[in-house]
Amino acid sequence: MDNVLWSMVNLTNENPEVRKTPIFRRFRGFLDVKSRRSYSGCRACNPKRRWHLIQFRRPTYFIGYGSLMYPSGINGRGMRKNYDWPDLIPIKVKGFKRSFCSVFQDILAYYGVYRDETSEINAIAFEIKTQHDYEMLLRHEGSHPSYKHPMYNVVDVSDVVSGFDFPPDARIVILETAKIETEQGSLPYYYVSGVWEGIQHWGEEFCQTFLETGGLSPDGLDFDKNVRHPWRDDGVVKCAERG
Repeated sequence: MDNVLWSMVNLTNENPEVRKTPIFRRFRGFLDVKSRRSYSGCRACNPKRRWHLIQFRRPTYFIGYGSLMYPSGINGRGMRKNYDWPDLIPIKVKGFKRSFCSVFQDILAYYGVYRDETSEINAIAFEIKTQHDYEMLLRHEGSHPSYKHPMYNVVDVSDVVSGFDFPPDARIVILETAKIETEQGSLPYYYVSGVWEGIQHWGEEFCQTFLETGGLSPDGLDFDKNVRHPWRDDGVVKCAERG
């Protein structure tokens, strides 16, 4: 695709009339003729909206603390790379607390993190190789800069990550909940159980630390798979409560 786009850029520079053709109008969203760059169709390439798009001149790692901690949770989000267990790195992040504080459309609560200097969470890091994969992941996670009300903000946490010897020039980012919801939303059973089952590969110690740092196991909870439970419902999911 990039070769086709570059050819169109060269052609339009030689013959401006080409810009009026149907084929050019179809692809013009991918191109910035003046700068001769391919933007992969991203609306956020408007200079006013380049909030956190990364130039991949440095190794870039993404941190997962919920459903992004195992291959089946990472794959299938529009990225070209297919991840497997050897691609994932167990790490710890200081200064953040995990809870079900991210709510989608005031309905469903998902894992999120917020600043707390006294807290530390365990998580998983994986390298993002291309701008395309980075943007696709942000779109799927509701945090792309083109969104008017993103669920998460991208935060560079390179200085507070431990547990692995990353390259000195690495950029390590995490998704911080954009708007903390303390009593909104409800927990989907498939999500809670899916994350818990997904991280079992990392072993008992990792899973126990997950529970101690805001994670939740469906075991022993009064969960009806067909009912959505408020995440601060008295006693039902009390261990997921923020604070």
